[in-house]
Amino acid sequence: PAVKLPFIGSYRWRDSETVLFLPYEGENQGVLMAFSVTTGIVRALTNPAVKRIRVLNDQWTVSPDGGRVVYWNADDSALWVITLP
Repeated sequence: PAVKLPFIGSYRWRDSETVLFLPYEGENQGVLMAFSVTTGIVRALTNPAVKRIRVLNDQWTVSPDGGRVVYWNADDSALWVITLP
């Protein structure tokens, strides 16, 4: 059955159990988050004190192995790569 997820934002699948997302609102805006569909646990993958993520035109994707995210940075119009924990 369909289930309402605990976030509003842009999302991509990392693997069969994890959804990565960028919240559109709230205190975690600009933070790459992970949601486990099996446990319901939400955790931050990036540190907003170091760098807030601003994606231009929803242009971001997860690498096939799930280890990295590449995005088009809205601040400098360059491609940035994040290595995930």
